[in-house]
Amino acid sequence: LIPAGVFGKTGLFNETELPHYGADHDFYLRSRKQGIRLCIAQDALVEIDESTTTLSRELGRMTVREFIDSLRNRRSHRNIPELTNLFRLHYPIPGLYPLGVALNLLRYTCIYLAARAFHILVGRHRQPD
Repeated sequence: LIPAGVFGKTGLFNETELPHYGADHDFYLRSRKQGIRLCIAQDALVEIDESTTTLSRELGRMTVREFIDSLRNRRSHRNIPELTNLFRLHYPIPGLYPLGVALNLLRYTCIYLAARAFHILVGRHRQPD
């Protein structure tokens, strides 16, 4: 829940430059800069309708093609255009935001490759029921 006063101080979600997940991150970062206390409900459960809102399926099950597509698709929190806009707005060293995007994508790629390798290896060694 966000009190109306927070929007007055921070502004609304930036849906123009960051039309999906990035608007959430941008709002969080702008609020934090304003000194607004942010709380996380760690026991909250969010049900996701993958057909309409996200491509965040289990990484190890994604094919290489699906992973690459997730880097371009607006419904993915890994999409490069939105990551670029977010980093351009908030990277600590403004001129080096492309480095931040590259490091972020390298991290995602390494996590994907490890998860995919694990999924393939475990899948080969499973006994049929």
